Amino acid sequence: MLLIFICLPALARCFFPIPQLDNIKEQPATSDAGEALFVTPYLDSAERIERAKQLAEVKPLAGQLKSYAGYFTVSREYNSNLFFWFFPSENKPASDPLVLWLHGGPGHSSLMGLFHENGPFTVVQGKAVLRNSTRWTLNYNVLYIDNPVGAGYSFTDSWYGYSRTVQDAADNLYEALRQFFTLFTDYRANKFVLTGQSYAGKYIPVLAKLIHQKNAEKLNQNQSVTINLAGLFIGCGYINPARQIRYADFVYEHGIVDWDDRQAIVAGERAAREAIEKDKYYVAWWHVAQIALKAALAGYRPPYDVRQPSIDFSDHEQTVEFVQKSRTRAAIHVGSQKFRGNARVVWFFRADLHKSAARQLSAMLDHYHVLLFAGQFDMIIPPSQTDEVIASLGWAKLNDFQNAERRTWHVRGKPAGYRKTFDNLELAFVREANHAVVGSQPAHLFDLLNKFCAKFNVTSA
Repeated sequence: MLLIFICLPALARCFFPIPQLDNIKEQPATSDAGEALFVTPYLDSAERIERAKQLAEVKPLAGQLKSYAGYFTVSREYNSNLFFWFFPSENKPASDPLVLWLHGGPGHSSLMGLFHENGPFTVVQGKAVLRNSTRWTLNYNVLYIDNPVGAGYSFTDSWYGYSRTVQDAADNLYEALRQFFTLFTDYRANKFVLTGQSYAGKYIPVLAKLIHQKNAEKLNQNQSVTINLAGLFIGCGYINPARQIRYADFVYEHGIVDWDDRQAIVAGERAAREAIEKDKYYVAWWHVAQIALKAALAGYRPPYDVRQPSIDFSDHEQTVEFVQKSRTRAAIHVGSQKFRGNARVVWFFRADLHKSAARQLSAMLDHYHVLLFAGQFDMIIPPSQTDEVIASLGWAKLNDFQNAERRTWHVRGKPAGYRKTFDNLELAFVREANHAVVGSQPAHLFDLLNKFCAKFNVTSA
């Protein structure tokens, strides 16, 4: 057991590995980085709220897109703060859906999604450039939050301020959202969609259930301010580990391991699932990491794409450098706060990593639209694992969904993948996509999000 604790940080990099995001190369802020903006103290009166909006507005980094950034304090006791960056829609902000994007990890900054997947900017030669033709801000109001506390620019002054469970993270996110809708009251009526990928597949169902419960409490108390949750949009989600730890056939059929290694992986998977069933989560972590290690030894580090043993993440390194520049710090109001990788967050989440959020997801299907999407060449969460998640759901209409017709879906006249829908549940299989589905097939995902949100009868159709 001691060996497990000693090796946990290294094993974390085996299973959820983007080397540039594990241990960030810190760039100290200079005097022109400005001061961090903490919005929370301004939310006690209408006049101060307007002042907070003015202070939070970001000096454009590229183009003329308006945006707002700063911190929401989610625990005064431990001075825990979540960093946010909000972009109003370029189309119809008053009526377009509001989308929250959460990155996975656990502990990867959502700024990676902003700059590399669905945001308006990318970094070129150390500068932000507006050139993403499928940026979600074309049709949506998009809110990025570094989640949980300790990820990216989010921070706490105490070890007790770090989240230990997904529920802890959801509690903090809900508090941040409560403050967001106090600051930006004009967006309370907009349809609200939770989006994210990978480990966010656990954050989203748990947060959705919390929002649902809080909305019910407020309605019972005749309080009019609720969060207008409409849908959950989850990619390559690590939702039900006991059902998803199944890699042996996938890696064997792709020639990554031989038969003997396949048999060893099967044994490791069985041991991991048994450990989860007995609530021995550290033991489960050990077995899963051993499976990931075999992929790493085969040259797949990180194992994002079965076609590419080695993926160049140098563009992420450029982004990490860019967001730490004093000019950027001043623009997004983080001051001299450190930008952190995910190693510390993984350490605090170690007992929660392989717990399931399938029960929460099942409960939400009776109330909200849910879309799960998977990437064809994803090696971390292969498509069959998303099928396993669906099969594990305790949803009354599951058999009807399983018997629904699977249809080819086209984007720009070419096959983009396959979709299956029944009632509130949809499954999408995205062709030519890896673990970072949004980043590897941005046009496909933009089209998929548009089709998903069209179900809410909004203007994004």
